Amino acid sequence: MTAPIITGGLPAWAEKGTELPIQAQSSVTVRSWQDCAIDDAARFAADLQALGLSQDEADGGAKAVRSVTGDAVQDGQFATGDPGGDSYSRDNFRGDYLSDDDYTEGDYTDDNALARLSNWFAGRKIVVDSRQPAQVCLPLFVLSAYSAPGCVSTYQTTTDRSRKLGWDVTVFGTGLSGEATVSSSVTSTLTADAGQAVLIFLPITVAVEQVRVVAKDGTTISSGQRIDVSPAQQEHPVPGGRLLDASALPAPGAFVQTYPLASYASASSAEYQYVYTQEKAASLQIGLKVSGADVSVTGSVSMSTSVTLGFKLVGGRDYRLCRLADGGGDGLVWG
Repeated sequence: MTAPIITGGLPAWAEKGTELPIQAQSSVTVRSWQDCAIDDAARFAADLQALGLSQDEADGGAKAVRSVTGDAVQDGQFATGDPGGDSYSRDNFRGDYLSDDDYTEGDYTDDNALARLSNWFAGRKIVVDSRQPAQVCLPLFVLSAYSAPGCVSTYQTTTDRSRKLGWDVTVFGTGLSGEATVSSSVTSTLTADAGQAVLIFLPITVAVEQVRVVAKDGTTISSGQRIDVSPAQQEHPVPGGRLLDASALPAPGAFVQTYPLASYASASSAEYQYVYTQEKAASLQIGLKVSGADVSVTGSVSMSTSVTLGFKLVGGRDYRLCRLADGGGDGLVWG
């Protein structure tokens, strides 16, 4: 029997509402644990500890990575993650089980620094004892309209790819699982009428695994837990939309713009445009409870470009436009 999918990730204000059909597209890229290790030795050490390996083993892994990156740059094979030599191929280093039999003299030499990273883990195998799928729903953007009748907020889709509402969402695997990046964009026109808020979110499925590291003779070396990101590539997720419940909208945060219309007649209206730019890539840390254990899914969300939003505001009052409060994600609400 297939295990039920654990879900989580959305804040309380985003859990209720009406699903909206939207047009969206996405592509998924998965990076291997070897690529990730080369970029971040400390993260590699944390991956090893997630597998239950000792602190000494984790420190040894970090040392091996630093040796690899130092030698590779010195040899001119790659710098800042960009391959520069014919002998460099990260595709040669894949899979959970690495042994001396996997290498041939033509593929690896003592001068190949990257081979030493794979050799460091050689002879060990990761065995999956159980696997629990878990879906995390990541809030991407909120578009809201002021509650006065006649007020409307709009995102108008455009053929200009540089101005589409889009994101790069990266989810970090743990325990030598690599990472997955979903690059997506929304091609629908979004409209929020008075008092409404539209949420764009991305559902991503990962798998929480209970694993063991075993030696070549079958002896268990350690046991731990890892988050496998490969389901994201298999399911190819795209953003979804939700018209939020008016009783629980996100709280306003930092003030960004004032629209002074108090002296205008309430029967009149004015239209404005606002260019929204993400201040910085948002860090993700989503807690789930799987099989009684607390699990944290981490990653980052970055908007791929600035977008232009339209506001129709009725006269008779002044308006304050705000970003969402800390932790609410990207978007705009009215204070």
